[in-house]
Amino acid sequence: ELYDLERDPLQMHNLISNPFYAPTVAELRKRLHEEKP
Repeated sequence: ELYDLERDPLQMHNLISNPFYAPTVAELRKRLHEEKP
């Protein structure tokens, strides 16, 4: 799940499948995998 907390503080609109946010999602997934032990 990915939300814009400034524009959507109630987390009503999941942005994970929005192509505009694909680079952000990719970067966050990369960071997540780097932190796994």
